[in-house]
Amino acid sequence: MMSKKGKIIFLLVSAIVLVIGVVGWQVYQLYAQSETSEKANLVTPKQKKSKKETDPIPEINDSETEQATEKQIEAAVQTQKMKEKNEKEKLEQTVISFTKAFLTYSTDSVSSDFKKASPYMTKFAQSANEPNTDEKYESNKGIYKQAAGDTEVYLQVPIIGNEASFITIAECHSESEGGVSTNFPLLLRGELEKQKDGTWLISQVTIGNPANFPEQFFNK
Repeated sequence: MMSKKGKIIFLLVSAIVLVIGVVGWQVYQLYAQSETSEKANLVTPKQKKSKKETDPIPEINDSETEQATEKQIEAAVQTQKMKEKNEKEKLEQTVISFTKAFLTYSTDSVSSDFKKASPYMTKFAQSANEPNTDEKYESNKGIYKQAAGDTEVYLQVPIIGNEASFITIAECHSESEGGVSTNFPLLLRGELEKQKDGTWLISQVTIGNPANFPEQFFNK
């Protein structure tokens, strides 16, 4: 049988062992939990990095981009060409209308006839080409009538600029007193200026016989 003193020592030793076991268990749990967290922290960035490495990177198709740019440029060029073509055709009609108005007149109504051509000209051109209305001259020469018919136009319009040049050849018919009539060509050579509002007006004009103008004028 164990003595009373031995029992006390046994109980103390047992209590100490129990305390050491409990404390040791708690320390073990804390260590294990800390190690698990560290491993998790180490794995997460690696996993994220791996995911980034495996994600597909969208490819930029340079060929499609170039084709789209070329189409845009081509469309802009075609639009500009069409604009220039339409403007030139409109200007040709203006020059033809001016030619017919300028070359169609009668000596007994020359002033009013000239007013039909005036809207196509600048003020300077109107002043320079205002017709002679000498009544004495008209009465001595009699009545003369002239009309312009079919007209060909040669127009040179710059791509960029506010000036253009033209040559027109009109088939004219004239009648004078005594029943004399004749058909002949007349040529106009002139310059145009683009106004601030976008319209074109004749700034200079010269009249003559096509046979008297050098051939190079018709090759422009």
